[in-house]
Amino acid sequence: IAVGLAAGNIPLSADGDGEETLLFNLEYRFGHRYLNYTDNDGFDFGIAPFVGGYVGVDGSAYGYAGFGFEFLINDHFVIMPNTAVGLYTDGGDGRDLGHVLEFRSGIELGYRWDNEVQLGLALHHLSNASIGDSNPGTEHLTVFLNIPLNGELF
Repeated sequence: IAVGLAAGNIPLSADGDGEETLLFNLEYRFGHRYLNYTDNDGFDFGIAPFVGGYVGVDGSAYGYAGFGFEFLINDHFVIMPNTAVGLYTDGGDGRDLGHVLEFRSGIELGYRWDNEVQLGLALHHLSNASIGDSNPGTEHLTVFLNIPLNGELF
């Protein structure tokens, strides 16, 4: 289970629209990875599926499913480019993203302890890939804590 706190709709340029919001994220990461590869130098790779969702204090919500390319480097550092597809609602007060179907792409950087607990940062972009009348897109910067359900926390 990964839990996170995010700054949503963050402006990546000087022309932000002032619609930033606080987001709460909950994600389930399946214990099984596909196409695993491990070497003797601490490098480990696998495709990791997940499902999850965001809820914003502005009433917005996004539920998604996707997968990441998880790279474990030197037994502790994790880099995971990832992608997902999901359903979005602005909840009446959130940012209008132009369509209910939204695609998410991003990258996570984290540190994983020996007990599999992981702490990190994630940057994601949401877009409807121009299938809607408009496609403003948005970015989310998340601090997350990934806690294995079958392991020890400390």
